[in-house]
Amino acid sequence: MCQAEYPLHHKILLTDKTNAMKRIYSVKRRIFIAASLLIFLNAAHAQLPFSDGFESGNFFTGGWSVSGAAQISTQFPATGIYCVEGPATWGIVKTIPSISVSTLVVEFAAKASQTNTACLIFRIKDTSPGGTSAGMFFDNLGNIIGVNGTVSIPLTTYTPGTWYSIRLILDMTTHTYDIFIDNILKADDFGFFSAAFTDPYLFTWSSIAASGSAWIDDVNIYASITGLDDLTANAMNFYPNPAHSTLQIASGIAGDCTVSFYDMTGVLLLEKTIQTASTEIDLSGLKQGVYLAVLRDNGNRILFSKTIVKL
Repeated sequence: MCQAEYPLHHKILLTDKTNAMKRIYSVKRRIFIAASLLIFLNAAHAQLPFSDGFESGNFFTGGWSVSGAAQISTQFPATGIYCVEGPATWGIVKTIPSISVSTLVVEFAAKASQTNTACLIFRIKDTSPGGTSAGMFFDNLGNIIGVNGTVSIPLTTYTPGTWYSIRLILDMTTHTYDIFIDNILKADDFGFFSAAFTDPYLFTWSSIAASGSAWIDDVNIYASITGLDDLTANAMNFYPNPAHSTLQIASGIAGDCTVSFYDMTGVLLLEKTIQTASTEIDLSGLKQGVYLAVLRDNGNRILFSKTIVKL
């Protein structure tokens, strides 16, 4: 039996449909690989480290719970192509169960659209109703605020439309935490909001304002070395970012460390051992793109991580 010959325009439609299906399969496969990688990496240590620059273009890959108007945006992200935009009332929550560490580090980039609206509130909560340890927020007077116990303290003023690098270092033994803004120590040994706080469980970014917007990018949550002093923590940085052929690493720690570079699917592409507190890494072997750089000590404990853009 001879097969019927399709008209030319039918062949073109079938070809286009086939190519479209291939593209959809390719996207779904990348999302599946990324999700599988996160599950694998997180299972290694009570789901830590966790890292999401939102380059998957969705909330599903990072396991986020989303409410209100929160959305993935391409509007001038801190790095890469995507970030989170929270207009008016919104919220995103990352749940990480079974965290039991001495020192916890939370990093993220944040910006706000205006200074007359409290458009961003960040909290770390345990499993108890209303249980909060550390937090900070952008207030309606143009300040970035830290919370020392139950007292709100202005840390610095902010400029609308400007990305700020936020890092909180929680000492789970003393129930105190530090806040760094753009690698400058702004809050030293602030007390937890709740003295009865147990283990971290929920990491929440939200707003209940009727107007104004905030953006979040490059979220990293990981266990770090107990007793990192302020000088050491302040010295940890990767720059310039974006980078061309080289990246300068200031570890703040004298002794062997390892820096690893992963692509956005979690594939390890470059790893170097450094033996001084400051060194330069050759990135010429990496293609243009977005990478996660992770700095570990010789006990394989994460000291610092950051999303890097290679130009």
